[in-house]
Amino acid sequence: MRRVGIVLALVGLIAGSAGCSSDAPASVAPTGPSTSVIPTHLSECPENPTPPLMVDQIAPAIAAVEAKLGGPQQYFEINAADVVVNLFVVSSGEGTAPSNVTPYAFAKGQLTAGGVLQGNGVSFTADKVVFEPKRVLSCVAAELPASKPEVFSVVADEAGATHLSVTVVSPQGGRLAIDVDGKGRVLSVDPQ
Repeated sequence: MRRVGIVLALVGLIAGSAGCSSDAPASVAPTGPSTSVIPTHLSECPENPTPPLMVDQIAPAIAAVEAKLGGPQQYFEINAADVVVNLFVVSSGEGTAPSNVTPYAFAKGQLTAGGVLQGNGVSFTADKVVFEPKRVLSCVAAELPASKPEVFSVVADEAGATHLSVTVVSPQGGRLAIDVDGKGRVLSVDPQ
């Protein structure tokens, strides 16, 4: 149920720099046993007017895909890196694995389509992507200030509920997948 495609391969499609603008809603399913490693002493995540990843571009990216394709779509995953938003759109099949998926990359206000991939997971619609872009990464940043966020992802579980996750890298090179709620509060942490 994890990632459909190669996040970094789509970043290579763009090779540009990021832009930030609007607010939007979003959610990632745990992959195994989780442990709460991060002491979550924050009752509310602070606002960050400039998130380190393009989470504030997810809503415009969804709007661009749906305008191009003529209406609401089914997604296997939506993720945001520092320079691109990737959207994996069901192009044929039932929206469950296996299905064909077309990857789209959104950067600098431009939408680019990639080749068809094999989808894996459960699909969801844009109305299930609900989060506060200015808060969703801020508790993780406050609790792990030396770690660098790599990617923020939205996927669905077997029941169709969406989950939000941020992958961070420590200064020593270790990676954590941190599930958060729509306001950025830490739900669980998985070492990768």
